[in-house]
Amino acid sequence: MEGAFKKDSEELVQKSLQIRRNWLSTEEYQKLTSLLKDQENLEYYISLVISEMEKSMTERLKEFYSETEKPEILVSSPIELEFRPLTHIEDDKVYFGQWRKKTGQIEGRGLLKTTDNEFYQGSFDKGIFEGDGFLMKEFYNSCYKGEFKEGNFEGEGFLFNSAEFFHKGGFKNNLFHGFGVQGLRGRTFEGYFVEGKREGHGRYSTEPGTYFECDWKNDSHEDYIVCNWANGAQYFGEFKNYKKEGKGHVVKADGARAVGTWVESEFESGIYTDSKGREFKVPDEKPADEI
Repeated sequence: MEGAFKKDSEELVQKSLQIRRNWLSTEEYQKLTSLLKDQENLEYYISLVISEMEKSMTERLKEFYSETEKPEILVSSPIELEFRPLTHIEDDKVYFGQWRKKTGQIEGRGLLKTTDNEFYQGSFDKGIFEGDGFLMKEFYNSCYKGEFKEGNFEGEGFLFNSAEFFHKGGFKNNLFHGFGVQGLRGRTFEGYFVEGKREGHGRYSTEPGTYFECDWKNDSHEDYIVCNWANGAQYFGEFKNYKKEGKGHVVKADGARAVGTWVESEFESGIYTDSKGREFKVPDEKPADEI
């Protein structure tokens, strides 16, 4: 059995290790890890997914397969299910785990590796991902850990990839749905999604201490917004293309404020009050300090 085990698992071991090497050797992976660890409510999830990636295929198989005693999965299998060793199925897929006796379909807990180097560990129903699972796709360098329904991401899950993107929250039919936190290259969004698009109230952060809050509709932010900058300044008013546009009110950290009309983030007209309480009517009067 020792020789058979090594032979059957060799290809899966190599593919698993290659995926791990691809991830751990990239700068993107290191940046993403740092980014996620800055998010207090995501620390647990990143460590959980990384620990799954750290396992070699041999370790995964040994959780199910033992020379000296029956695999735990076999001992706990319902009577209608049976455990089978490593099996090659259609299209060169490889499966290791539980099957339904009467139908011969994959069902229960198991490991599946496909021809396009997609790896899945978790629950199956009639050969389809169903329930809790862990999916790793080598081609996209992406990983998902969470709930599945009829083969799709559905329920609570955590997704990230080598492009420095992550999403932790709700999914529906493979799309972001419900409350979630996601980020890309240092920028994060925290709020609600409907079928993959931002919808409702949310907060978008571009760097530590700098963010804006507003209502979203069909993945676009609504006109009125609240902005906060790392230097302590705030803006309340209309917004367009990520710039102050229209009626708005800026309050600076030193107490200075500008109330009026903005065009492409420039104060076009209105009243500016400096930190000493002096008022200037813009554009007729120009204050000494920068607005």
